[in-house]
Amino acid sequence: MSDSFITVSYQGIRHMLSPKNITGTAAIAGGLTTIPANTVRHAVFAAALAMPLAVLVPGAGAKAQQAAGPTANAAPGGTILITDGSRTMWGRLRGSPKVSLARNAMKQVLPEFDNRLTIGLMAFGHRDRRSCSDVELLSPVKKLNAARFLKAFNSVNPRGRAPLTSAIERAARILDHRNNKSTIILLSDGFENCRPDTCRLARRLEREGRDLTIHVIALGMKPRDRRNISCITNATNGKLISVGSSAALNRALSELFKRAATRPVKVAIAPPVRRPNFDPNAPPELLLTAILAAKGPVLSTGLEWRIRPKSAAGTDEKDVYLGKDPQPRLKLAPGEYIVEARLEGVKAGKTVTIAKTGQTRATINLNAGRVKLQAFADRGGQALKNVFYTIYRKSEKPVGTSGPANEVVAITSTPEPEYTLKSGSYIITVQHGGTRSERVVNVAPGKTGNIDIIMYSGELVLDAINQRTGKAIDGAYYFIYEDAPLASGGRREIARSAALKPDFRLPAGTYHIRVKWGQAEQLLRATVRAGKRKTLTIPMNTASMSLTARIRGDAAGENQPVKYEILREPDDGGTPRQIAQTSRENPTFNLDAGNYIIIAKFGSANARTRTRVGLSPGQSVSLTLDIPAAIMTMEFRPEGSERPSRDVFWTIATPEGGTIWTTGNPAPRTPISPGTYMVIAEHRGKLYRRTINMRSGETKRVTVSTN
Repeated sequence: MSDSFITVSYQGIRHMLSPKNITGTAAIAGGLTTIPANTVRHAVFAAALAMPLAVLVPGAGAKAQQAAGPTANAAPGGTILITDGSRTMWGRLRGSPKVSLARNAMKQVLPEFDNRLTIGLMAFGHRDRRSCSDVELLSPVKKLNAARFLKAFNSVNPRGRAPLTSAIERAARILDHRNNKSTIILLSDGFENCRPDTCRLARRLEREGRDLTIHVIALGMKPRDRRNISCITNATNGKLISVGSSAALNRALSELFKRAATRPVKVAIAPPVRRPNFDPNAPPELLLTAILAAKGPVLSTGLEWRIRPKSAAGTDEKDVYLGKDPQPRLKLAPGEYIVEARLEGVKAGKTVTIAKTGQTRATINLNAGRVKLQAFADRGGQALKNVFYTIYRKSEKPVGTSGPANEVVAITSTPEPEYTLKSGSYIITVQHGGTRSERVVNVAPGKTGNIDIIMYSGELVLDAINQRTGKAIDGAYYFIYEDAPLASGGRREIARSAALKPDFRLPAGTYHIRVKWGQAEQLLRATVRAGKRKTLTIPMNTASMSLTARIRGDAAGENQPVKYEILREPDDGGTPRQIAQTSRENPTFNLDAGNYIIIAKFGSANARTRTRVGLSPGQSVSLTLDIPAAIMTMEFRPEGSERPSRDVFWTIATPEGGTIWTTGNPAPRTPISPGTYMVIAEHRGKLYRRTINMRSGETKRVTVSTN
């Protein structure tokens, strides 16, 4: 068959269909209905033949329109975000708990997609510490309300295991993946630990699903877990995005939400053709308008309408109209309907009775006003960017009494946002970096108010440089503290950053700043002024020290770690304080000028060396530490036995009896410092001793017997 198209038209509506389309659509009585793929060839011609019948039979158009409702309103699939609530989400990533990074990312990303996504929220491992069936749907699949979705997301308190396979299977069932195009986004820091076959499930869901895609955001996930979990995305043609920072997590969520938001929205019934003439004896017709307040102007943009028969109140399956025409003119059968109008977050409705003939007019009063928000660092300055606004509707209950708390109605980071709000009292909070401000406003019906919020804040930019090279330091940590007499040490940390040149937004005031680079740190104070930007360059005049250990003789070939320990000697001659330790090979330390004790330990016994070094500002030192060591191996042979015994416990002690090393290994091998030792073997409650002299570089086997 050729690629020719057939045009079907009725009452001015034209639709072109191809027999090769995967699905076909016919325009019937002013509405759209979906034809199954396996009948599309015949349905094209059947639709053409059915059109004249709607003209010849009175009321057939309205009946056909109502019949189209359930088909057009089939479950739209949508998206479910599954978030990890297992205890490992309290693990830290770049200094912050992973669960905190996830909450902050959702707060920043969600407002952009408010009312644009059809999405639900599921969590696992957040209620029971040991259960492998702890999966909960926290928010059903519906049009995104960013404030409510974020509240549900923040309620997840990680505590249990990770039954992510059960969560994926349940999410697929909720989305009805067999019949709908569906997306699952899994946010997790690890792989399944309840032992089901996750990969097998993913392949099965893909085979039986109509169009199921599973994306995975791997938050600080180990390489092995990423390899294991990749089978999910490979089977369903999804994306595996590995993220290791808050910025990367923001980008990953934004990318996947944008993919989901681009899905075409299914409208129950297409807006009908308007009739230019109004005849009282004409078929029934409904004309709708909406206003913000009594006697106010008719609204012309931003409206969303929902109409359903009164008998079907509260059921989505019976909707007869969903649309965005500002003044809909609809042909509906006579009877009672519930008409709802929505403008942004405000919704109002009423029951409308459509007459048997002529036009029925109805106006919905939203009883709302509008606010435009702007935040300023100081009076007379420019409006701030990168600001988070949260709008709460005030509870009507008096303070101190039981009742509902203030309800979050909007969260946004849009510059100078405008919102339509139901009349009443609201609390508006503004967050700009580390600065927070709050304002109470009253919204009157039909009124528009400009709300200017003065933050009295400033910017503090910190730039730590290596005084020896003059270059900015990559890897410095910055901590900001404020005075807090009741806190430990009299100070409270309010912000931190590991950025190259961090930019802090802070309330006007004086702060304590600590800059840490390796083991070196510098303390200073800074004053922040409202509406001002201050850049503070901090020279770090530190010393650099690199360490290498050298083992001589037979001990050099031992596969044993060298552990380095750095102790700082106080200027007042007090007890040295440990400031760093590591088992890395050839480590380098950034240190403040001063005197240090360096200890290098080889193995787990007493093979070590101790060195004292003084460092000057800007000095760079490389030290090679010689560790004298011998290798001792031990075995215990009971009298008359051809093989060493495994029932033995070893102790290496000084000749005076001081314990140096113990082990339950029946045939141990250990590096040890040169010297004279007493080797003690404990066998079946008896002790057997032997004195051994060890020289640097040698390997000696010590055999203890019952003789």
